[in-house]
Amino acid sequence: MQDLFRTGFELGVALLFLMAGYTSPLPQYPLAAGVPHVQEAPHGEGGEDDPRLEQVRRYLGEASFDSALVTLQRLKRDEAMPLRTRQEVYHLLGLVYTIMQDRPAATEAIRQWIALEPPRVSPDPDRDLLEFIYLYYAVRKAVNEEKYCPPGFRAPDPCQYGEERPDPGIKTIAVIDFDNNSIDDRERLNPLRGGLSDLMIRRLSGVLGLKIVERERIRWLLREIDLQQTGKVEDSTAVRLGKLLGVHAVLLGDYMYFNGRLVVGVRLVKVETGEILMTTSRDGKLKDFNRIVGELGEAFVEAVGLEMKRGAWQARRPTNELDALLNYAEGLALYDAGNHRAAAAKFEAALALDPNDRAARQRYQSLRPVLARASVSTGQ
Repeated sequence: MQDLFRTGFELGVALLFLMAGYTSPLPQYPLAAGVPHVQEAPHGEGGEDDPRLEQVRRYLGEASFDSALVTLQRLKRDEAMPLRTRQEVYHLLGLVYTIMQDRPAATEAIRQWIALEPPRVSPDPDRDLLEFIYLYYAVRKAVNEEKYCPPGFRAPDPCQYGEERPDPGIKTIAVIDFDNNSIDDRERLNPLRGGLSDLMIRRLSGVLGLKIVERERIRWLLREIDLQQTGKVEDSTAVRLGKLLGVHAVLLGDYMYFNGRLVVGVRLVKVETGEILMTTSRDGKLKDFNRIVGELGEAFVEAVGLEMKRGAWQARRPTNELDALLNYAEGLALYDAGNHRAAAAKFEAALALDPNDRAARQRYQSLRPVLARASVSTGQ
């Protein structure tokens, strides 16, 4: 049946498939070797409410980087500062130095940020600059090597990249960009490779007891091990990535548009054994993409025995406009390639089509400081 699913998508010989879902809960797997349990601070909690930090963010939006640094350096000397606020100070210091292209200073700030754990710190993919996020992963890798890797280890090893988790009972997955097997409008719909996977990540982010590896972390690791995701990701590659990330399972997907119908399928691969735990698909018209992803997310939640947080999907305000999603997804690809101005233009185009598209708005706002710096540098 699994072969029929994959063959059907690749050859386009059928639009509807009968799938047998695997509905047993995921077993509890041990953490990656050498990687400890670390309490994690959720994004948006704690010290971010400090008005002095809000002032720093305003400086960033105005490209007043010297003022931002002066304020942050002053905050560093405040010994009475709560831990979460101190963590956010070093977070912003690393971000400011990254924008200013001072890599040594940014690296040191990120090291000090990590040294303040617990609770565990991590970038916010929706708000932080991609270059900063990639630098964080590089610094985290170096810290992991110093703390957790045994002498003489052979790279790449899970001790370098393993995903720290707050509790061994929490299931952790990675979602890979979907494969495009479309027969009609293949090029136009190619951005959905990242767009649908991003929607799925946002859908599953509301699942209680589930942690999802950031899309940026996966792409950084693909580059790190010199394995670019340019085509179909085989299950063996997914298992390799999953082992390095220290996750329980990897979710892969593909989609096909043919004769006015969009079929999207997913399969869940168990990292420990390579076994396919679940495979299913949903279909509809192109404009039904959100419903399709939603139903696939619900099927995943049921298969692994978890529960969706009430109202989580609605709170994320996903776009229902196909062209807005396509522009947003193109923006993600340009963002990954380091083309900030073109990416911002795509996110702005997505917002013009759907002003309530929260994902596009957050990505656009994350680029404002670096675009402001570029404008100042060129005198625009």
